[in-house]
Amino acid sequence: MSKEPFIFFGIVILLLTVVLLIQYFYFKRQQKLFFTSIQDKNYNIIRDVETDIEIYSKLKYKFVHRMADIVFLKDEIFIIIHKQCIKSGKILQISKSSDFHSGVSRKLICHSKLKVSEQLEIKGQFVDFILTQNFKITLHLKNKGFDIASVLN
Repeated sequence: MSKEPFIFFGIVILLLTVVLLIQYFYFKRQQKLFFTSIQDKNYNIIRDVETDIEIYSKLKYKFVHRMADIVFLKDEIFIIIHKQCIKSGKILQISKSSDFHSGVSRKLICHSKLKVSEQLEIKGQFVDFILTQNFKITLHLKNKGFDIASVLN
């Protein structure tokens, strides 16, 4: 029996592992930068929130259901999306302001925030390359002990 297929699969598994480790440490570093940038500010963090993210435009539609940590800072909301079983991932900034915080992967412009049966529903848009896309994010805050009315404007 030839050893070449085993060597090939071993190299593929090793490369995948290295890529996942690089991604993990990159997102951990981004989170550290983010929390360093807001450390002197008054913020609330809610851990392990079910999050539905819908992104749609005339050309495509995408729906993602993930767990995330949510950071509320004045008029800004930050969503730290968990990657599969790992609690480090992209940080989305949802805001009407022009401020951009360190470590944030993508900034989304908020148009509206609504309370819908113990859920916070956020709608807005962002530019992805040259394509303007709309989004709707639903944060399931039931049983999290958070007053949704405090972030509505």
